[in-house]
Amino acid sequence: MAIDVHRKSYRPTDVAFWTMVATGLSCASSAALAQADWELAIGVGSEYSDNAAKSQTDTLSERRDSAELRLNLDYTNQLLAAAANYQATETRYDKDSQEDRSVVEGSSQLQLGQPRHPIDLLVTHSRRRVLNAPDAVDLLANNDEREILTAAPGLRWRASDVDLLALRGHYSTIEYRFSPELESERTGGSVFWSRQLSETDQLDMTAQTMDVAFDVLPTLDYRFDAYDIGYEVSLRRLQYRLQLGYNETTPEIGGGLSSPSFLVEGLYTSGVHDWQLNAQRFITDSSSGSGNRGDLSEFLPGDATTGEIDQIERTEIELEWSTEAFCQRCDTGVALYTRSDDYRQVDEDGSASGVRINMRYELSRRSSASLTWSLRDQSFESDVAREDFTDQQTRLTYQRRFQNDLEWSATVLYIDRDSDDLSRRYNETVGGMRIGYVF
Repeated sequence: MAIDVHRKSYRPTDVAFWTMVATGLSCASSAALAQADWELAIGVGSEYSDNAAKSQTDTLSERRDSAELRLNLDYTNQLLAAAANYQATETRYDKDSQEDRSVVEGSSQLQLGQPRHPIDLLVTHSRRRVLNAPDAVDLLANNDEREILTAAPGLRWRASDVDLLALRGHYSTIEYRFSPELESERTGGSVFWSRQLSETDQLDMTAQTMDVAFDVLPTLDYRFDAYDIGYEVSLRRLQYRLQLGYNETTPEIGGGLSSPSFLVEGLYTSGVHDWQLNAQRFITDSSSGSGNRGDLSEFLPGDATTGEIDQIERTEIELEWSTEAFCQRCDTGVALYTRSDDYRQVDEDGSASGVRINMRYELSRRSSASLTWSLRDQSFESDVAREDFTDQQTRLTYQRRFQNDLEWSATVLYIDRDSDDLSRRYNETVGGMRIGYVF
């Protein structure tokens, strides 16, 4: 059933979101007193596409105009720590190839209480675009918006100089702008124990349980249980975390999922080279996905919905190398990723892999040029009613920042998508400019 967005009333998470934004702006206005780091930026842009509908046959040329408001905040005092990163964009289409639309994306975190305090409260909020189907063409009209609000009160007890025991509750709501059938509510808690083995490493164990309830289809509700043991090391040039565990789900009806889980996080810095690794395997569902994790420029592909609720066993691996070794004025980076999804019941199993190469050169103290090339390969199992595709993109950008905090950029983007579905195979060239001001 179609939803009239303009008539949709504000829900609890909408109110909470704007409350957190207002709090962030209030903190930013008193940054001088609190020694906070903050940035507020506005901008307008216009770009021209020779294939606005991303179609092989209907190659409509169109201009897209946008206005943007961006907020970055990092605030800390003796009682709380707050961080926010939001971007609001209004996009309008010259020839109405899509409906004009406003989108807010970003995340924030508010921590009441310091690690030395016995009680604390962690509140997090995130909002991200979500593709309506894993093989859908990435038009704005084909994207939903997912909002996650979480409150997690905690209780800590320092059993000894090296032992810490913590209890944490968990309550979260997940809402969609256009797909209420995917919304859910999660309630649970966890117990955590850690032992400091030395000044550089520690061992920890976690047990958690959570009840997951779906608003529209309560027959799909389930309980999630997880048990993990982790080892963490922090050296001068190397930091890493290894975690092994076991996940299982117990649904109201039918059989659940159970599997080993793992998490590997690593960062190695050696002179002008940086290596970063993130690998994980976990159980999630169509409502939560990867939980809106990461920043807005994250390389891993964003989540995609399927229109059906199901549990998913997901494996993700990302490796990134960045260096300044080639010249004093340039930065170079290479990133690789792979992701596989194994659904419990729905026929949507698939995998994706990709590579990205980017180079940035400082032409002067206030200007730079960057070139980015990326390739994504998406495939589905034989019983899935979707077509495999590859997506290749090349982007060239020139950026200049003036002394009065005015910034200007020009971009040319070329997209080449090849698919077994002829209706979703296309080429597109986009050129545009943006001007903005940073407060």
